[in-house]
Amino acid sequence: MTKLVKIGDKIPVTVILEFEGTVRNHAILVENQLIPTINNERKDFEITLDGDPMQILARFKGVRGSKISKFEISINNKTGVKFSDLKFKLEEIEIKLPVKYSKFDLIETSET
Repeated sequence: MTKLVKIGDKIPVTVILEFEGTVRNHAILVENQLIPTINNERKDFEITLDGDPMQILARFKGVRGSKISKFEISINNKTGVKFSDLKFKLEEIEIKLPVKYSKFDLIETSET
């Protein structure tokens, strides 16, 4: 269901991670706000929107040969970012991307 949002609104974000091998640490930032995970997931963590597109930054450190078998970000009950089977060729993986609100069924409005 499409939801109207404006800059400054708080919206719940869900992050789900699954790993194979050894991943030492990770940091997931949505709109430059850290999403702390508990047992490699976080449900309905509120972030403040900063405008379309949404900035996503994810950093993972692990052992070569390990892999991220699942990385998902869901907002508004819609998965807008989904990666699977990312293999560590070195000891770090960084994902940095702008994601349009439309991927999460969000529409930015200027109404107050």
